[in-house]
Amino acid sequence: MKLKKFRVHNFRNIVDSGWVEIDDIITLVGRNESGKTSLLQALWKFNPKGKHPYSLDREWPRGRRKERSPEQVVIKTEFDFNEEEQAKLAEIHQSVAAITGVRIKKKTDLFVKMIRN
Repeated sequence: MKLKKFRVHNFRNIVDSGWVEIDDIITLVGRNESGKTSLLQALWKFNPKGKHPYSLDREWPRGRRKERSPEQVVIKTEFDFNEEEQAKLAEIHQSVAAITGVRIKKKTDLFVKMIRN
């Protein structure tokens, strides 16, 4: 699977990043304190190595504390399958052969997956 795009909601100084398209090489450009590092940290927390849970107290945007909720989706990601992965899906059952990727949302500590075709 290859990450194609992601979107961050209510993480540190980011209220809504909008969809960020991913290519083989990307560049993040912005002023100091504009959210470049926060964007990368949110992406890292999507699937961190080890235990690094999302903290509502530390990582929710300061100006929106009254709106915090553990049900809030923090990051949405979209992955595409390569041809080999699609072929493996087709081996399982023909009805899934048309699936080209998956969209995954992560709440504070819960994943929500949606198949996409």
